[in-house]
Amino acid sequence: MGKLKRLMSLPPARRRRVAGAWVLLVKVRLGLWVLPFSRVTHRLEVWAARRIAAREVADPHELAWAVRAASRGVPGGGHCLTQALAARALLRRHGYEARLHIGVSREGVLGFAAHAWVELDGEVLIGDADLDRYQVLESPRRADAE
Repeated sequence: MGKLKRLMSLPPARRRRVAGAWVLLVKVRLGLWVLPFSRVTHRLEVWAARRIAAREVADPHELAWAVRAASRGVPGGGHCLTQALAARALLRRHGYEARLHIGVSREGVLGFAAHAWVELDGEVLIGDADLDRYQVLESPRRADAE
């Protein structure tokens, strides 16, 4: 089944959630291409600070699913950093205090690998891929200011 058919087969609320995640992923991806990282995270923080109405709050697993599903339709949207930044902003906009983590490893093809993931209450929602091999860098101040 094609991507569009799969999207159209979803219930309307899930379709809207995936579409919204897709738009956010596109903005994050474009931002990472043309802006400094600190500027992208600041803009996401400003957007996330505008909390949505309580009646629209969604389950955090549903929000993470929407980001993963939408990322398949975004050029470069499958990158862990793009997904993690978008998911964290979306979760925070819905009132969840999700944390962004960026880790590095000396392993990999070039002797160096990096990975980004998002946790909520100790559970990895985005980017759960062999995390033990990464040394976590300190979270960016602006992105994780409580």
